[in-house]
Amino acid sequence: MSGFKDKNSTDQNGRQQRKVREPTLSKRGQIAFDYAVERNWFVFPVKAGRKQPPLVKWSEKATNDPNVIQKWWDRWPEANIGIAAGPSGLVVIDVDVKNGNNGIFELECLQAIHGELQPTFTATTPSGGLHLYFKGNVPSSNGKIAPGIDIKSEGAYVLAPGSVIKGNHHE
Repeated sequence: MSGFKDKNSTDQNGRQQRKVREPTLSKRGQIAFDYAVERNWFVFPVKAGRKQPPLVKWSEKATNDPNVIQKWWDRWPEANIGIAAGPSGLVVIDVDVKNGNNGIFELECLQAIHGELQPTFTATTPSGGLHLYFKGNVPSSNGKIAPGIDIKSEGAYVLAPGSVIKGNHHE
């Protein structure tokens, strides 16, 4: 299969084991592949250096299929990585620090009133905000919880860590 290389694996004593099919992907392609395979997240390519537009109809095409991911990132090796929140079983709290909003301050206030959020996978965004990833499924909303705090779940996507916008990284 094109785009894959054979790699011999060894056990802890150095004995040769089975051959493993390992993809040969760009850096972002490998990150997308890992999210799909290791976390079972549904990913899709987004125009390089941008938040949009997706390069495929994401609401229908987002996938965790390694072969499809291989084809996409072979075609668009520098594409950013979108994660379809709903199909991935994710609720992402998108905390913005832009457009006059300080979502981080708002989140701290909410936690002071309602208690701390559970530790979770968290990414920083290029604008200085945060994406907090939780398992679940709720309706998406923008600014309903507090100014600068959006909920991304059903019908929404986020850019994944590994994506770059105007030279700034999602980490």
